[in-house]
Amino acid sequence: MTIPIRPVTHTIPPVTGAFPLNLALATPIPAGVILRGILPPSEEGLNPQNQQTKGAATSHLDSKPPIFFDAGVFFDAAPPATPIKKMANILRNWSKLGRKDRLAFAKKIKTNLGKNPAPIASPNPTVAQLDTLYTAADTLINDVDDLETQLKAKRAARDAALDALMAGVEQEAKTVEAVPDITQDVILATGFELAGVPQTTPAPAQPLDLSVTAGDNDGSLDWHSHPLRGSTGMEVSSTATPNDPASWISHGTVPQSSGTITGLTSGVRRYVRVRGIFPSGPGPWSDLAGKMVP
Repeated sequence: MTIPIRPVTHTIPPVTGAFPLNLALATPIPAGVILRGILPPSEEGLNPQNQQTKGAATSHLDSKPPIFFDAGVFFDAAPPATPIKKMANILRNWSKLGRKDRLAFAKKIKTNLGKNPAPIASPNPTVAQLDTLYTAADTLINDVDDLETQLKAKRAARDAALDALMAGVEQEAKTVEAVPDITQDVILATGFELAGVPQTTPAPAQPLDLSVTAGDNDGSLDWHSHPLRGSTGMEVSSTATPNDPASWISHGTVPQSSGTITGLTSGVRRYVRVRGIFPSGPGPWSDLAGKMVP
């Protein structure tokens, strides 16, 4: 980098032979400055042995005719800053993945570490150990998926059987009502209740045996509770921080005692609660049931 300074000129009388440049200049030359000797444009009178020094920085030269020194000084450029090398860090976001995605991610790591040549010399755990862990997780995930599929089929069969049972009860009620000269006592004796008679309204009950399982799709949870007599539906809410009352999110009211919550964040444990909706108002909340969102 060339930095102009106030011109300084010093004349050296003609001499023969080499001499050291030990000049007393009017302007001090900073440390690191190279003073440049400039010969006149004409090469006449130059010592042939030193023509190569024309216009070059030098400490010894012959002068014939006189040599002039100008202010063409050069400051040594500051050495470039050595960049600080930052260690690479791994993004640890697998806890936010669903179960199947976590399994696939672990399989990718295991496969890449087992390549030849391997990315690193000594993985810990070893590739064989990772493979054992992967196999155990994969087996259990598949087992649970199979059991949940069976459970859903059982629940569907249970609901269908219960619907068939209540259809039989409805038919039985019609049969009782069709008995000639049926009396209230006979109806009550069968276990049926009398229509048009004020019934005692039971107090809103708390839902029992709430269970939560993984849904069919990522970000979903299935829930189920025993039905409540006298309720017109179930209100559902969930949260990831059950101790924070403001964090509970309502998922609306459904007419049945089971349902699916969608749009949840995968890899986060979610807590669910339900309560019955009665003509007199909502009942008490159920106990919490938690499940990791797939």
